[in-house]
Amino acid sequence: MLLLSTLISYGFSMTRTRFTLLALGSALSTILLSGCNDDTSVSLGDTIPVAPTKSHGPACDTSADTQTIRFIHVADLHGHFGYREQFYSKIKQAHVNALAEEPYTLFTNGGDDYEKGTVAEQLSEGYATLEATQALEFDYRVIGNHDFAGGLSSY
Repeated sequence: MLLLSTLISYGFSMTRTRFTLLALGSALSTILLSGCNDDTSVSLGDTIPVAPTKSHGPACDTSADTQTIRFIHVADLHGHFGYREQFYSKIKQAHVNALAEEPYTLFTNGGDDYEKGTVAEQLSEGYATLEATQALEFDYRVIGNHDFAGGLSSY
């Protein structure tokens, strides 16, 4: 009831019947989905494995008081690597230039590299975008929702 009154106080219009159905549906979904996981290799209390490390730039000067770090972040490229836009080559050149100025530069990608609308991506079934994205050599990259355009099997 507290949740229902809170939702109503924020302007959500919901009857008690609708709220009850929503709560029951949510509970049922949680129960059903928790039964889908048959992976018993990880359980509560297990130690968390150490992530692999990757070094960036030269070794830090341990006697220095400060350290400058530059971030170059891109996201939502959506396969715009064609000959007209040349976004990928411009981005790569900006990264190369930044590394020349500041060797402690991290190059990150927020995902959504794929888009099913480009001809190259359609004809190559996403492989053209994969190659172009890998050529940018990101230090870190996360996956966006458009990166599943080719389905889960593409990952």
